Amino acid sequence: MTSVEVGSTIKTRVTFDVTEILAGAPIAGDQTLTLQLLGGRVGNRVVEIEGMPTFKLGTDIVLFVAGNGKNVCPLVGWGHGKYLVKEDANDRRYMVRDNAVPLTALAEVQEPLEASAAAVRTRLPVDALSFDEFKTAVRSEKERILHAQ
Repeated sequence: MTSVEVGSTIKTRVTFDVTEILAGAPIAGDQTLTLQLLGGRVGNRVVEIEGMPTFKLGTDIVLFVAGNGKNVCPLVGWGHGKYLVKEDANDRRYMVRDNAVPLTALAEVQEPLEASAAAVRTRLPVDALSFDEFKTAVRSEKERILHAQ
């Protein structure tokens, strides 16, 4: 992750290793994706954008990207375009929203990211979509949308 000054604007570039593409066009070349987001730190200058998703090195995530390099945030719906892949004690990989609430159904992606106490208490990792269930649901939704056009 690097922040650069472009004119008077600070932008952060984050590069990801791409292991799989669920929807959209394949990535040409070396299977990396560099996102450009508004904000960051260059020297003593800091520009923070409220609600801008953040990233941690080594995290396994699924991203939905549109308008990279053109939009303030290239993730679809900002935090709605970022899902973490977690692993439980039994090595089951499951999906968590950017607000750390387990994702139990694809329809929940439309819910606000402000984690309610009820959602945190009632949505347990054991109830979350597995990584494979999530991939299948995303691909099915993509096909449904394509056939509806």
